[in-house]
Amino acid sequence: MDNYSKHIKIVVEMLYNSIIDSNISSYDPFDALKSPISSTYLFNKFNLISRLFIKINNISPINIRIIFGIKKTKNDPKVLADLIQSLFILNNNKKNNLQYNIKKYVEMLISENTILENNHLGWGLKFPYSSRYVKNANMPNLFTTVNCAYALIKTNTYNYIKQDYFDRINELIFKDLGVIEIDSDKCFLRYYVGLNEAIYNVNSLAVKYLINYSAVYNCNKVATIAQKIVNFIISSQNENGSWYYSSGKKGKWIDGYHTGYILEGLIECYNVTKNEEVLKAIKKGGEYYIGNLLNDNFPLLFPRKKYPIDSQNCSQAIQTRCYLNSLNFDSKLSIMDMVDKIEKKLLKNNKQFIYQKTILFSNFQFYLRWCVSPFLLAYCNLLLEYND
Repeated sequence: MDNYSKHIKIVVEMLYNSIIDSNISSYDPFDALKSPISSTYLFNKFNLISRLFIKINNISPINIRIIFGIKKTKNDPKVLADLIQSLFILNNNKKNNLQYNIKKYVEMLISENTILENNHLGWGLKFPYSSRYVKNANMPNLFTTVNCAYALIKTNTYNYIKQDYFDRINELIFKDLGVIEIDSDKCFLRYYVGLNEAIYNVNSLAVKYLINYSAVYNCNKVATIAQKIVNFIISSQNENGSWYYSSGKKGKWIDGYHTGYILEGLIECYNVTKNEEVLKAIKKGGEYYIGNLLNDNFPLLFPRKKYPIDSQNCSQAIQTRCYLNSLNFDSKLSIMDMVDKIEKKLLKNNKQFIYQKTILFSNFQFYLRWCVSPFLLAYCNLLLEYND
């Protein structure tokens, strides 16, 4: 285990240095609409054109952004949130003799927020984006906001931020995005303003933040909302233990890293509440995950499909299985074997993880938000497990 811990630390240092050396700046797989051509009539009129342009830019193994005037994204909030969480883990690891300056990254993250006219605040993508659910959304959204808020609430043992700051985040979550009541004991949060379809994974990640906020500030009102979201997520679990992406017809698919997000949120909830119903859902979901979203102990993006091999999915698999192992629903030896297989597939010359592999080609483009920072956080969680 000692040699393996040393290896993990080497990878952590490589990933951390990659972020710092980049000046926290890189392209993003979904940044196509930063191009000036996206403001033309056809893009504004037809959302499908925007989505196709994003898809072509994403899957191209050649960087075509210079042709279309797409610039790098600097200080992406999700990257900063991953970095802050990672350094918090390292600073609190008793076997780690390094201390990282978290405060400066907290200040950077705070400077990247969006303050609305009503003084509520949150975070979103730093570029316009279109999907089957949203069009040109560049305002605060639930996913980015709760990831950032979670990083801040976890590190607030250092008392960097006053409660009022978190209250303003909660106002954006509960009022500007909004709570959709299902019945007296179930609800969900909107991912984007005006989107009334429940996205299960992002709601589970919201629970991670809300349950920690309620524990830190002893806020029963927030704890009640978190529990109602959890009740909804559990009630939406499929008979085989899986979850779809969303409640609507457009979201009837299952994938690895979104399932991982759901399990992660539920496990964090159980760690705080010790609710046995939550534990049952985790066990059932974990069994589905290990039985259907791994093949020969390697992460699958979609059940029974070997390709594409995706860096976000692989990094999340490490993190999810560390969470499952913390409840004895997984094994360290099996996780070690999986990490070894991931490195053989995606780690190039021990210096960079490959963004994505298809059956035809590998995409070596350097992406902080989708590849480097999620792997950093995953390996820090891995280090935490192996230093217990």
